Amino acid sequence: MSRSQYAEMASIRMKMDAPIQISNLGPEAVMQAHTQCAAPGFHGGGECLSGGRATGGCGVKTNIVTAVEIHGQWASDVKLLPALVDATAQNFKMTEVSADKGYGSMKNADVIAKTGATPFIAFAAHHTGSGSGTWAKMYHYFQFRKDEFLAHYHKRSNVESTFSMMKRKFGDGLRSKTDVAMVNETLCKILAHNLVVLIHETHELGIEPVFWSTNAA
Repeated sequence: MSRSQYAEMASIRMKMDAPIQISNLGPEAVMQAHTQCAAPGFHGGGECLSGGRATGGCGVKTNIVTAVEIHGQWASDVKLLPALVDATAQNFKMTEVSADKGYGSMKNADVIAKTGATPFIAFAAHHTGSGSGTWAKMYHYFQFRKDEFLAHYHKRSNVESTFSMMKRKFGDGLRSKTDVAMVNETLCKILAHNLVVLIHETHELGIEPVFWSTNAA
């Protein structure tokens, strides 16, 4: 499949409604952003040999996937973060968002801040505190309180665990052949992961599940 065909893959956002019914949203106050391959041929270290990529956000306690974007292999990470943040903010009250430097930009910092959350995005070596707004504030926070900043940022490692959980349970490859089928299979794996997490947390957090039924006419 050609590079142009990958670039034309539709952006698909998935928002989980069922897990959001949990009344205790505290554990999901922080979201991470990360990218993994969504096709056969994936190997550790983030290398994508074939297929597209699934970029998602997750909570730091339960590892629930709060939003995901599926794009071609060469899609720009920095442009994907606003959609993930917006989708998550519709259902969760975020206090922090951590992401690696591939998502770093002034726009992304402002997008996160508008939701009421604090952006803990890693800074690249060429980044400076020039400008104003959230980006400059967080850059100086990083410079003068680096250990404190990194303690928040490294919560991002939970997203590695989330992708690892899905791979261990549901496999790290896809059997589908077409683009649409591969996307759907990936989303099904993420949905299955969220169902597993939901069932686990109902017991872990002592939540009494409520099931709605339709009364017979």
